[in-house]
This record gives sequence, structure tokens and C-alpha cells, in this order.
Amino acid sequence: MSVASLLVPALSLTAYGVLHTLFARNVRRLAPPRTAEQIAQRRITTTNSLGVEGVTLLKACAGADEALEECLTSYFALEHPRLQILLGVADERDPAVAIIRRVIARHPHVDAKLVVVSRVSHASPKINTLAALESHARYELLWLSDSNTAVEPDTLGPMLARLDEPSIGAVVSVVASVGEETLGAALDNLAVNAWVTFGAVAALGARGGFAGAGKSILLRRSTLHRAGGWSPMGRCFADDTVLLNSIAELGLQVVAAPRVIRCPNATSSVATFWRRHGRWSQIRLAIAPHSLASEILCSPFAVALAALIAVPSLAGLAMLALCACAQLVGDAWITRSLRGEWIRPSLALATLLRPLVLGLLHLRSLFTRKTVWRGRVAFMGPRSQIITQDLSWLGEDELVEEPSEPGYVFEDTLGPPVAAHAARASVPTPGSD
Repeated sequence: MSVASLLVPALSLTAYGVLHTLFARNVRRLAPPRTAEQIAQRRITTTNSLGVEGVTLLKACAGADEALEECLTSYFALEHPRLQILLGVADERDPAVAIIRRVIARHPHVDAKLVVVSRVSHASPKINTLAALESHARYELLWLSDSNTAVEPDTLGPMLARLDEPSIGAVVSVVASVGEETLGAALDNLAVNAWVTFGAVAALGARGGFAGAGKSILLRRSTLHRAGGWSPMGRCFADDTVLLNSIAELGLQVVAAPRVIRCPNATSSVATFWRRHGRWSQIRLAIAPHSLASEILCSPFAVALAALIAVPSLAGLAMLALCACAQLVGDAWITRSLRGEWIRPSLALATLLRPLVLGLLHLRSLFTRKTVWRGRVAFMGPRSQIITQDLSWLGEDELVEEPSEPGYVFEDTLGPPVAAHAARASVPTPGSD
């Protein structure tokens, strides 16, 4: 029996424990999502100097996500006296259009507008839509929000209070995926909660800012343009990372909002999970390769299983059992801490499958730059740049093969062929990230 076959899993278990210690210290600053009963019983209070300053919500939509109507409705219930809601799609035929119009019609008192963005200015379809929406914005405060997020009526007030501090450049919401009913949704939600959000919360304050998924970002329009505006984001898959890093370079802090917001995800498939997190794995490899190594190191069950396969032994089997228990208990506690509810017992197996499948995706990301994003094929370049050959000659249903290395375009300014091809599609694929 090799001592290393036990030491490596033990190291992984220790690293996982250290992260849990950091997470436990920081998660106390955050309030998990409330239940419907808790929302109904709360008292309405608004006390911050920006409480009457106007806010424009920018939300790019693509396809009819399973909970799109629920998510949009939650924003229309926000308690803020001057809120403008701008919802954008790339095509009038997008399935999201009917849902958006229905929600707007039910809330005639809300200042809301649907904008169909036909002009292509950025390679990223999402940023292309957000940039076009900004031209309709009336207020200095902008709230960039993904379509698959849901908020509570008083979510905005505490965010505004944080942004009122002079050293703060952006307030980013911590997200928790909720509602899993299928194996694919359980894998997806655990991948978000038990690593992406878990790691971001554990690292809060370590570098003076927030380093998680930017699915909800509140900032000033002047800060956005001082940080480079839409163009740098429009060239990259990791648009949120580009923006938040640029804000930090201005000497401003990026901080976490006090309340966790929900990302409902009940019925997504294993295939959807594979595509989404395959792309996220490629993004992390492009912008922070060390994060993949740290994720693998902090997955004790996967590490112990690999060690046992490499050097079979009874001691290794015992270590595997210990690591499996730690992973089950640890991930369950993370989930409970973030969203106030446990993962369903019937889906607990996903806790052990999640690090194994993500390990395969990380391995795969070393060998391919091709990714499917919103139903379109694109390629991952340095710093997560959107790389593609000219797709203008393609038909709507055609896909391209990965170009050879000389075919990649690495200029600072990438053209809009990916977005142009996406804009011609008659039925966009759901997905806000």
C-alpha cells in the first residue's frame, strides 16, 4: 500500500474542511431566501439615502426558461418608488416574448418595456442585448440581471445601501440554485451551490472583493463606462469577470449583497447540465486555471476514488467511505446554509456524482475549445474571448467544425458573426448564462 494513496485524499479532506471553515465564517453575513410565508409576514422598511434614486433594471432574455414567468414577476413586485424595467430579446419570435408581454400586462403600474434588439454590435448575444437596453435607460443606477434569477420585494434596498458607500463600485448578489426535481437539475444546482457559490462565499474579503457568478450586479452607469463600457465584455464569455475585474482596477470594491437570491431550476436534464458546466469549465480554464485545480483538490470523494483505483487497499476503501460521508454532509450543509433548505434525500446520490462528472468536464476542457452557447457553436479563446470564423454563410441549422489553430482570430476587437448568426435563429435556446 502506498502512503501517498492515503495522504492525497487526506490532503483533499483537509482542504475541503478549511474551505468549510471560511465559508461558515462568511455565510453568517448573508441572509438566505425567505419562504413565501416569511415574505408575507415581514414589515416593509426602506432606509437608505439612495432609496428614492431611480434604478434601471436591464435583463436580457433568450428562450422560455422553465421559471421565466416566476422570475420576471418577482422583479415586478420590488419595493422601490422609481424602478424602470427593460427586458430585451434578440428576435420578435423568441418564446420569451409572450411571457414578457403577459407579465407586463399584469403590472400596468410598473414602468416596464420590452425591447427587440435587431442591431448587432457585440459578439456576445447577452451583452449585445444589454448594451442596446442601456440606450433606453433613464437612470444613473443600472442593475444587470440574468433572466433566471428571482428576488424578494425588499432585495434592492440593502443593495442600494451598500452602493451608497464611496469605496463601493458594484454590489453583486450571491446566488443559490433551488427546486431540483430531476437528476440533471440536482447536479446543476449542486455544481452552482457547492462549488461556484461555496468558493465565492469562502473567499469573501480575501482579496477585498467578490469573485463569484455575476448574475445580479448593481452599479452606476458612470462606473460601467469608466471600467470600459460594454465592448470588453462583449468580446468574452466571462463578461461578468471582465466587468468586475475592471471595476476593481479603478480602485473600487466589488462587494456581496446582503441577501442571497434564487435561481429556480427544477427539471433541467443531464444533457443541459453537461453543456452548461462544460462551458463554465472552459471559462475557468481560460481565466483562472488554478480554480480548476483547487476544485479538484477540494472534492475529497473524487480524489479518494481515484486513489483507490490507482492503489487498491482496505485502508483506501475506508478512506473512500470517510470522504464520501464528508462530501455528503458537507455539501448538504452548504446547500442548507445558502438557501434555507436541504437537497431532496432521493437526489442525494447527485452529491457524489457531481465531483466525478465535473472532473470529467475539467479534463475535457483541456482538449477542446468548442462550446455550445444558447444553441450556437462558438470557440473559447484566451481570457475567454469569443473566437469564431465567419459564420455569415451558414444556414440556421448548420454547425461548424472547430477551426484549425491558424483559423482562430485573436485580435482585440472581434467581429459580431456569432451574435449575427444567433440573431437570425427563429427559436432561441433558453439560457441566460
